[in-house]
Amino acid sequence: MKYLACFTLSVGLAYSQLATYGLFKTVTTSGTAVRLSATSLVVRSFVVQAPGANTGVIYIGGSDILAASKNGVALTAATSIAFLPVGEHKTVNEFDLKNIWIDSTVSAEGVSVTYIK
Repeated sequence: MKYLACFTLSVGLAYSQLATYGLFKTVTTSGTAVRLSATSLVVRSFVVQAPGANTGVIYIGGSDILAASKNGVALTAATSIAFLPVGEHKTVNEFDLKNIWIDSTVSAEGVSVTYIK
């Protein structure tokens, strides 16, 4: 029983030291994919959300993402997707936001991204 309590405490301490950040990324021209981050930005987990004001569909994927092809993960207004670490809490799982791309069916629409470093 003491071991379980100690384990729970150590998990709480590890995650309480993580900071949450955010950014907003806009697709200026529909059909032209953009990176979530122009430079390398390595994070442990992140959530991408399409604002409720969006009228089109945002597609999320790799460098070959193209809204016209409808490939990737589709987000409509006020929907989101979470990219979470896999495995045990001590396993380091990382995502580089420079390698995640978005495209939109409507110009000047985008997503908000909340991430944990």
